[in-house]
Amino acid sequence: YAGGVFKHAVKLAGGTHPWMFLREYVQNGFDAHKKIDSVGKQVIVDFDHIYYKENKVFKLCFIDNAIGMEKGECEHALLTMFKTTGTNKNFGIGAKITGMKRNKKIMVKTKRKEDSLGYMFILNIGDEGSWLETFDDGRRYLEIGPNEFPNQIKEQGTCVTFLGLSEMI
Repeated sequence: YAGGVFKHAVKLAGGTHPWMFLREYVQNGFDAHKKIDSVGKQVIVDFDHIYYKENKVFKLCFIDNAIGMEKGECEHALLTMFKTTGTNKNFGIGAKITGMKRNKKIMVKTKRKEDSLGYMFILNIGDEGSWLETFDDGRRYLEIGPNEFPNQIKEQGTCVTFLGLSEMI
């Protein structure tokens, strides 16, 4: 995303409480769980204190073991601004928008139960816009195996990691 829409979103983000995106991403996990009938539902917020202490890189992770997303669905969600899905309620200006002012990169790993592999996307956020990382083969995602997901995601789910203002992943 670039241009006027992005600049408008950055202005909106500047007026939000610094931790508003916490509520937005937790709600996204709850909404994803409403789409399936599962046992052992989890929505987890995890801050890696050790990684921060050792690398001075802020990593805040939101994990749910809900339905996960298809590759195209995830890509569309990352590249679309100002869209509410899942409920008829509007709780705020959106998870991505509220987090964009405080992060240069957002990493998303997602897997659906019926797929053997999952996908990883990296959303880059700059002063003029946001874009998906392009990998060596030209794709804007990587296919990843089950061992590349957090332990809470066994069959399906989504993990969104905010990487702060560092350039590191």
